[in-house]
Amino acid sequence: MRNLTMCLATAMAVLGAQQAQAACTIAAPSSPSTAAFGTLQLPIDADGNGSPDTVSGSRLQTYSSQYFERQGGDRIVMRVPTGSSATTPNSKYPRSELKEGRTWNVNEGCAGLAARVNIYDLPDSGDIVIGQIHQEATTPRPPVELHYTNGTIHADVMKQQTTEAGSPRTRLTIATGIPTHQAFSYSMTLAPGGLLTVTVNGKSQSTYLDGSFDAAKLYFKAGNYTQDTNGGSSVGFEALGVKHG
Repeated sequence: MRNLTMCLATAMAVLGAQQAQAACTIAAPSSPSTAAFGTLQLPIDADGNGSPDTVSGSRLQTYSSQYFERQGGDRIVMRVPTGSSATTPNSKYPRSELKEGRTWNVNEGCAGLAARVNIYDLPDSGDIVIGQIHQEATTPRPPVELHYTNGTIHADVMKQQTTEAGSPRTRLTIATGIPTHQAFSYSMTLAPGGLLTVTVNGKSQSTYLDGSFDAAKLYFKAGNYTQDTNGGSSVGFEALGVKHG
């Protein structure tokens, strides 16, 4: 009887997860949009104040430069040139990366980020973070980082809420053998209850975000966060969008 009860509980949990996943989906739009994003961090410190330059507000919606180049309405190319050294206080790596313009809670409803991406140039490390679920905190650590590493795409998920660097993570490997100069799609969705699903070219992996993040103020990031102190990467976004609810 006990085994039957355990089996039923497991089956109900699996069904609940499947229903949550089915209800929380997002497809990449037909073109890249910055409407859901509030800030762009650049890999330069042009004013010499010791912090990376940023672009925000209404200026972001039309901004274009060598670091964030709008190529018509079909593509945005985010570049981190070799030799870039402007970083945030909690990172040693430069980036050209968008930050969502709002924060949200795990249990507010379905949250999703979707993109179609083309990796043009890799840094010497071969590793770029192309999407994140981040959080506001005194010393922020991203609960989820989506990496492109020499053709392999994997998500690193924090096992629990902490402000310490090098915290334990679960790794989900979603796709392998994707070369540079070949477009691929990805999405990250977080459903109420913490079900995280990461999909690349239609192939998905899922896990649960730990309950210690339930009260966290979360937001999406997308771009070219090169995992190399010397920069040297470029990423094209042919589609980009965010969904809530």
